[in-house]
Amino acid sequence: DREGGIISPKTEAMVNMEGAELDPAAAGKHVGKIERAIRTIKDRMRSMIMGLPYRVPTIIMGDLAETACRYLNSLPTPSSLDMVPPLEYFTGRKLDYNRDFKYQWGCLGHAKMPYTSNDVKMPRTQLVVILGPTGNSRGSVRCYVIATKKIVVVDQVTVVPFTKEVIDILNSMSGKDPIRGKGETAINAEAIINAEEYPELFGEVADPGDYDGEVNMADYQPEE
Repeated sequence: DREGGIISPKTEAMVNMEGAELDPAAAGKHVGKIERAIRTIKDRMRSMIMGLPYRVPTIIMGDLAETACRYLNSLPTPSSLDMVPPLEYFTGRKLDYNRDFKYQWGCLGHAKMPYTSNDVKMPRTQLVVILGPTGNSRGSVRCYVIATKKIVVVDQVTVVPFTKEVIDILNSMSGKDPIRGKGETAINAEAIINAEEYPELFGEVADPGDYDGEVNMADYQPEE
């Protein structure tokens, strides 16, 4: 590939530091093995998107690609003789299902925010979209905070079911959907995200034990 990000001096220096040589293809040519790998990653991303009841906002599409790559690298390759996933070779740490694959990418949750204020009037949790695992030993995950539109890393998340209001807010942030080809909704997310009109976006879960973590995505599919 001769894209700027691939043939840049910075990329070449990084590749050379690893003891490899950068060998870009000629203009207009394709490298079959690489193209097939890209197609596989995109297929995984599509499958993860289609399992969600909302259109994915652009701001978290990069995390979707990163998580898809991580999941692919968590499986042994067909040519592997010892059936050890590439991620275990790279990190030197064995994967654990309960730690590294605890949450479905893109599901909804209440997360305890870092540096929570001691003010009793301030919420201790925020409604978030759960993203990919960080890969650390504590099983931390990246989360997209809907109210602030920021990505944070947290250790504690309680999965909750989607509501129509939250789905509408996420759809309004997404722009044109690359899968279904739909455009933005008429909702202004910044105008409607406030504690008075949508209190479910703020504050703690009343009783996390009331929800068992199972979400029936078929009940929350976007309208055609």
